[in-house]
Amino acid sequence: MPKLLKRHLFESVQNLWLYKLRSLLTILGVLVGTASVVALVSSGQLATRHALDQFKNLGTDLFAVTLENQPGDTTTEQAPKLDLNDVEKIAHSIPEIVSSAPYTSDYSQVSYGGKPISGNIIGATETLAVIIKIETDSGRQISTLDKQQYFCMVGSDIAQDMKNSGSLNPIGEQIRVGDRFFTIVGVAKPWPENMFMYANINRAVIIPIETSFNLSKYVRIQNILFKLKPDSDVNSIQPKIEQAINQILPNIKLFSRSAKELIGSMQKQRQTFTLMLGSIGGISLLVGGIGVMNIMLVSVMERRREIGIRLAIGAQKHDIQAMFLTDAVVLTLFGGLLGVIVGELVSLIIAIVSHWRFSLFATPLIIGFTVSVLVGIFFGYYPAYKASQLDPIQTLRSE
Repeated sequence: MPKLLKRHLFESVQNLWLYKLRSLLTILGVLVGTASVVALVSSGQLATRHALDQFKNLGTDLFAVTLENQPGDTTTEQAPKLDLNDVEKIAHSIPEIVSSAPYTSDYSQVSYGGKPISGNIIGATETLAVIIKIETDSGRQISTLDKQQYFCMVGSDIAQDMKNSGSLNPIGEQIRVGDRFFTIVGVAKPWPENMFMYANINRAVIIPIETSFNLSKYVRIQNILFKLKPDSDVNSIQPKIEQAINQILPNIKLFSRSAKELIGSMQKQRQTFTLMLGSIGGISLLVGGIGVMNIMLVSVMERRREIGIRLAIGAQKHDIQAMFLTDAVVLTLFGGLLGVIVGELVSLIIAIVSHWRFSLFATPLIIGFTVSVLVGIFFGYYPAYKASQLDPIQTLRSE
């Protein structure tokens, strides 16, 4: 490190220590701004990564199709619909499809012991649990062998509601769905929600898909999940699946989504989210920078005699400018370091409260620290320049 720079740093620390309270308040302003940037950006990245981690647990080789009637059509008992054989034929006709899981949705009232329970009804085959990774906490999964039996598997939240109502063990208990009673044969472990599966498994009563058709004449297969071969080209598979479905139901409206597409969309949203949060935090840092400029201008006025003496004994204008610029940078340097630490502590607390996996991201650390130093240079330049332009004679006379 050059001797001149060492001397400027040493003198800056001395000057800042001399005016401890003023320096502390200035550092505090930069600290708050930097901490805001770091905490907001880091928390945004933690939240997005948490969502991506949950989503990626399902795997990226998934494709889903939702079937809806065209505008103006009505869903009636006589309206054409897919059956299980149709779905199986579609899956076998496309080599890239490994397995398929059609499922139905119904919103009949659910109750246990006469008490209503918030939940949705999913009619599924045993493949659904494999594709979206529903794990069993106790009992068993719904099986193909169940066919039209009135057996069900309940999500973790519904099982908890039943325990709160006095059930010691949901297995073997009966739960009412609409006007029918189902025997519980399994309880699912807590299942992480994601954007790919519309239904919340934790709040679901999963019944055999063939049984679901008996609940209402309007229940039909409206969603199909496909497991694809690894590294399949989704863009080429999508038109094949849609064409196969349209051959059976020519007037149906299809909405497709793939895991890779949703993950890419979430990553783009993370970039936008990070930029937005960083901008909000940058406003706080801007306020801190204005505080730095204000303090530095006051410092220039208070040290006019010192500036005049330095210039009189041979100091150059750039020496005076460097001296005050170093003061500003040292101030924001301390504020930036403390702000980075405080910002990460805040994001750690948010992660703990939200049950996210915490880790340090390089981006918010670099951005927070670098921007704080740049704020010192930017807002410290004008006071430093003003100091370097003072007339030594006038400064000495002013005292």
